[in-house]
This record gives sequence, C-alpha cells and structure tokens, in this order.
Amino acid sequence: MFRLLHTASILSLVAALGLVASSGACGGPGAEGTTSARNERERGDAPAKGKKRKPARSADAAYRLALDAEVDGDRKAANDYYRQALKIDATHLKANQHYVHFLIDNRREKKALQIAKAFFDAVPHEALVYHTLADAEAAAGEHEQVIGTMSGLLAFSESDASAFEKRGRARLTVGEQEDGIKDIRRAVEMEPDNPEFLVSLGAGLLRAGKGREARSSLIKALEVDDHNARAHLLLGIVARSEGRTEEAVEHHKAAVEFDPSDARSSYELGISFNVAGNNEDAEASLARAVDLDPESGTYWYGYGDLLRLLGRKEEAAAAYRQSVRIEPENARAWEKLGEVLIDSDELADAAKQLKRGFKKLKAPRLLFLLATVYAQANKSERAIEALDEYLAIADKGDGDR
Repeated sequence: MFRLLHTASILSLVAALGLVASSGACGGPGAEGTTSARNERERGDAPAKGKKRKPARSADAAYRLALDAEVDGDRKAANDYYRQALKIDATHLKANQHYVHFLIDNRREKKALQIAKAFFDAVPHEALVYHTLADAEAAAGEHEQVIGTMSGLLAFSESDASAFEKRGRARLTVGEQEDGIKDIRRAVEMEPDNPEFLVSLGAGLLRAGKGREARSSLIKALEVDDHNARAHLLLGIVARSEGRTEEAVEHHKAAVEFDPSDARSSYELGISFNVAGNNEDAEASLARAVDLDPESGTYWYGYGDLLRLLGRKEEAAAAYRQSVRIEPENARAWEKLGEVLIDSDELADAAKQLKRGFKKLKAPRLLFLLATVYAQANKSERAIEALDEYLAIADKGDGDR
C-alpha cells in the first residue's frame, strides 16, 4: 500500500485558520441587487454579455449591473461596472464592499487593499468599512493590520461579534494563541448558534493541541449547519490524525460535496484516500485540487508525491517543477525534483535543478544529491567537491553525513 509521507495535517490546520475573505461575506444585499439588475436587462437597460456597454445612469445602477455581470461570469464587465459605480460615488457602501470581495476572489489582493483603504478614508466610522478593510488586509496577508483594524472597530462597538472573531483568527495566525482563542470564545458567547464562529473556535483549539474541545466545537457547528464544509474539513483532519481513516474520508467527501470549488477540501480528500489505500481516487482528488488552485505550491508538491509513488516519474517531475516555481523556498520540493530526475536517469537536468535550488536556499541535502548525480555521471572530481562543500555546511547530526 502506497502512502504519502507528508505533513498534510499541520499544513491543513494552518490553512484552515487563514482569514481570507470571499464574496460570500457580502451577505444578502447581493442577491437583491442581482434581481434588480436582471429586471433592468429585461427592460433593455443592460447589454447582453459581450456587447458594447453604455455608461450606467447612476452609482446604484452600475452596482446592480456589476452584480449581474458576476452572475453571468463576465468578470471584465463586472470590473468595469464596479469602477463606474465608484467613479460616480466613491462612498457607495455596497459597491465598495462587493468590489473589494470581487477583487479578492479574482486574486487581485493588492488592488482590493487599495480600494478598501480609499473606502476607509472616505467613509469613517461605519462598521461595514472596517470589516471590508480587514478582509482586504487578511487577503493580502497583513494579519497584524487586521488586528489593529478590528481593535479600532471594537473600541466604539463592543457588540460586534464578527469583529471579535476576525481579530481572533488574525491573532492565531500571527501566533497570539491565547488571545486569539479568547476573542473567538467571546464571539461564540455572543452568537452561540453561529456555525462559522464555532468552526473558528474548533480550528483555534486544534492549533492549541486541545483536540477534545476542538472536536466538540466542530460537532456543534454541524448540529447547527450539517452542510458546513469547513467543519467537515477540520473534523476529517482530526479523524485522520487519530487513525480513523474511513471517518476522515467521509468528512472530506462531505466537505467537497458542500463546497466543490474549495481546493483545500479536494486536496485533503486526496490525502485521506491515499492513507486509506485508495490511490486511484486519491489521484483524481489531488488532480482536482491543482486544477482548482494551480498557484498552490503545496498542492503540486502533494500531487507530485503521489504520482512518484505510482511510478509516474515524468508527471511527478512536472508537478514538482510547478511546486518550486510557485514556492521556491520549499527545500523539500527541490529535493524531490532532484530525486525523481535522478531516478529517471535525467542526470543533466537533475544537476541543473539541484544547482538552482542550492543557489536559492543553501540547503545541504541539495549538495549531497548533486554529488550523487556527479557520481552516477562518472564525474568523480565534481562529486568530491560537492561532498566537501556539503560536509562544510551540514549539521553534525545530519543523516547524509
């Protein structure tokens, strides 16, 4: 039985704790705006997709047309209409909020943060503005700023449970474990039936090593919302770490079913299938994960591991290449790329990639593998040079010594 030797559980917990905004945070007004936009199109006020667009008559009209374009999958039109709305009225609350989340969903985090900051400057003392800015800061990885933004909101509005939850998740992300859990507990106390808060608390408790409490919180979340994909995702990780493989597979299947667009759920399902010995379904799930999020070095790395275990060396090498392209600081990915190329007798390419990796990271094992390449290529002098350099920088306890 092939199994991936991978730190997937730890990586999963870290990712699941990440405070990343999505368009779902925009709430109910989006649906109302979409309906209005469709009505306008039926009256002839909105152009069909792909046709030339006339300027909107008002910020409200442009905002509704942007929502409608999002529903139609026309991202360019949506972007144009959001920009029109803000050009007409830079303080339009919903246009700003939805545009920021639209940009985040389309991986334009820097632009989202720029819009959110301008929104914050233009419309002070509105809770919606604070939350929009915090979502943009989180998407840009500025979690310390999220803490400051939510603390600013809580300074004059301590009744905002979402602000406590967002600040708590940000604190967990930056390592303020105790304060982070305390903030999220406060949010749960204020809204005990909010499944997202219960899931966030479960994730924080898992990170703190409090597995029993975490499991309890996640189960409560499912009692409120049995379709909560994030709760199933984390419960699957817990079950897998405790050796309950079948339960892990079922939770991860549910996570994929309830949020099929979430790459992390597909990735974790693939890992769980692999641990259960079902590598055919594992390969399909990991392939889906990299299709959904082709810019995740972690997913490509895991996919490469499985392909290598299945003996598909050329495909594994391609996956590792993607991993090091996206995350060049991942020394293990460089090592695996070198190893699979050596196994494939692609010695020239192996030497090239190992040199590139060592130049970036100065990782001793890359030198050891490079020496292996030279030895197999009958270049003994270069092999000795690489080994001498390895011995000069490797720790005394390094296994390759």
